[in-house]
Amino acid sequence: MANVCFNIISVSGNRESLERLREKVRRGSEPFCFDAIVPMPPLLNHIIEDRDAYERLGKVTDKTHHWVRFDGHEIVERRQLSEFELRLLDRIEPKTADWWCVTHWGCKWEVEDVDTSENDDGIHYDFYTPWEPPVGVVKALRAQFPDLKIDASYEIQEDEVEGQY
Repeated sequence: MANVCFNIISVSGNRESLERLREKVRRGSEPFCFDAIVPMPPLLNHIIEDRDAYERLGKVTDKTHHWVRFDGHEIVERRQLSEFELRLLDRIEPKTADWWCVTHWGCKWEVEDVDTSENDDGIHYDFYTPWEPPVGVVKALRAQFPDLKIDASYEIQEDEVEGQY
């Protein structure tokens, strides 16, 4: 089981920019979604890697990666990648969803248990991530909304670690 990382992101600034940020980070009924901020290539949602074959061959082939469709947690369809999918995957780094998320978001999975609040100072998001804070997501938000002040902090109780990012 992952160590739980509790995160707080506080955003302040002018109302118009706060509203744009609120709309940007929302996905459906979820008030804060990493994929809305830094989108993961859709192909990675369907890729399973054979790590031994990938390490042995050193490149992406139809022997190292397969397309799959999940029904809940079970694979209900599996096939080789098409030539087009192989060319797309060859341009994506890393080549699996979990490691892509760690590289681009800063943590392995999407945000969990988001609590949102607002006051005169701005918008506050409290949520959990596995193992690490989403440094890449906050970095992207700061780049996309340079006129807003975005403060982020985290705490990993199991490791007695806390900080700001």
